[in-house]
Amino acid sequence: MNSFLPYAIVVGVVVIFFCICYVLFSGSSTKKKKKRKLLKMEQKGHLDNRGMQNSFQTSPVPRVSQVPIQQREENPQETRFVTTKGEVVRRDGKMVYEEPPATASGTTNREFTRALSRAELLAAMEKVDKEEAASKKAIQEEQKKKTCLQQAAEETNPLDQLGAIVTADLLAKTQSSSSMGEKDDEVDEATQIIQRQDLSKEVPRKETSLLGRRENIMITETSVPASPLVILTDKQVEQAVAASPFMQEWVQRFIQRFGEGMGERRRLVSSITASAFACVGCQKDAERQQLVASLSVQEALEKVQRVYVTQPYPYVKYMALTAFYDIARGRTISTRPVVAMDALNVMPYLTTPHYQILSILLRFLYLPDQTNVDKETFCSFLDTKVLPFFTNFPMATAYYQQLEHVRCLFRENKETRFAEILANSYPLLFGYRGMTEDELHQALHGKYSPKGWIVPSVYASFFKLALANELGMTKFFRDACIPDRKIQQRLLQLAKKRPVHFSGEEALYIMERISPILSELSDIWDSSPLKVSTLSLLGLYLAQGYIKSEIGETVDISRWVE
Repeated sequence: MNSFLPYAIVVGVVVIFFCICYVLFSGSSTKKKKKRKLLKMEQKGHLDNRGMQNSFQTSPVPRVSQVPIQQREENPQETRFVTTKGEVVRRDGKMVYEEPPATASGTTNREFTRALSRAELLAAMEKVDKEEAASKKAIQEEQKKKTCLQQAAEETNPLDQLGAIVTADLLAKTQSSSSMGEKDDEVDEATQIIQRQDLSKEVPRKETSLLGRRENIMITETSVPASPLVILTDKQVEQAVAASPFMQEWVQRFIQRFGEGMGERRRLVSSITASAFACVGCQKDAERQQLVASLSVQEALEKVQRVYVTQPYPYVKYMALTAFYDIARGRTISTRPVVAMDALNVMPYLTTPHYQILSILLRFLYLPDQTNVDKETFCSFLDTKVLPFFTNFPMATAYYQQLEHVRCLFRENKETRFAEILANSYPLLFGYRGMTEDELHQALHGKYSPKGWIVPSVYASFFKLALANELGMTKFFRDACIPDRKIQQRLLQLAKKRPVHFSGEEALYIMERISPILSELSDIWDSSPLKVSTLSLLGLYLAQGYIKSEIGETVDISRWVE
């Protein structure tokens, strides 16, 4: 029995396998019936559709109805016809509507909207170009006339422009040198052909004719109209206040608020009040009352009184009166009245060291002097425009912190060394060595004399153009009588032929050769917060007023403070 058991198991497995296959592949009988039924329904529907189509094709045409249709009779008074011309007429020929003729405006509009031909477009463009060229030429001629008038005015009295630049000793020196060379000037002309060996005589190494060169190449500083400030004497102040009840009221108001019974304070208040009204041109009480009707002017007058009583110095009085003038007579759309009011707010807290810092920053960071073309002119610049503010220069960090607190200056993250400032402000003086004598003669081709516009370079054995930078290049070549463009380009190429990295020990050596003041200023600049400081609009305004009050120079800051 046991021997048949394996066979039985094999047979059972085979039977089970076939049963499973039958179930899987044969499917259910109900499903087959449903499929057959659906197939029959689809075939029947298809036959029905074909029968309907055949019936449509063979169906008889319906009979037309014989019912009479009632029609509305025509009324000749209402019937109208439209012609091809847009007219509406009746049967009897009477016109009911006629299209109006085209107006002129319609013709004009069609003329405006028609497409222009290429020839018409080119003609219109050429006409516009001619008009622009004519207007540009007229503007250039007008500017040329103004320049000629200005040059004529400069030639009449050239020493007036040098008053704030050249010291008395330098003027005496130049006058003596010009008198010694008077005979040579009668013979030499600006365009005289010279020999190569004459160049050293024309451009001496140690001494040059500063007066003649400045008359020829000096780029005049842009002057700003100064306020008509009137500084009254004590006697004039007493007379003006005694004759004006209105000013007495303003003086008494300040005394009652800040110090009753103090004679010196009353004198200071009377002086600044009378000077304030005088500087804006108010001579009568009616004019003064009309002026202070503005609340801003009232506030400014009170601040001016307080500033001068706090610091009764001449430069403070001048700066306060300038600010009052800008507020009282300034334009409403100008920035100066706003900055002037801020200046009156901070002036009681500032002293001379603060103004020295602001002036040095303005002088070197914002206003390079275009007359600094060689060693001699740069020394004159240091003596007249830098040294008055450099004496006893403050080194304490507290001054810079106070100026930063009152928003007169800001600190930058990047340091700017003094040598870098000189190289950027005067690139043709410090950034390039210059040209040799042979190169100069080859560029000129013996046609032009270098007298007056070629100066010794600060680097030994080289010459350079009498230019600080390229801003005054056009006027320089015009004054030097060099109209040839090729020669101009050649001279500029020679001027930039030998670039120098002006920094380190070489820069200090050049500064020391020019002036000990310059090297000392470089040391102070690089070791103080000056190297990370920049001025705000308020700082520019205060520095301008202080420079004007100290050396009489009107500094132009209109590109920042309008």
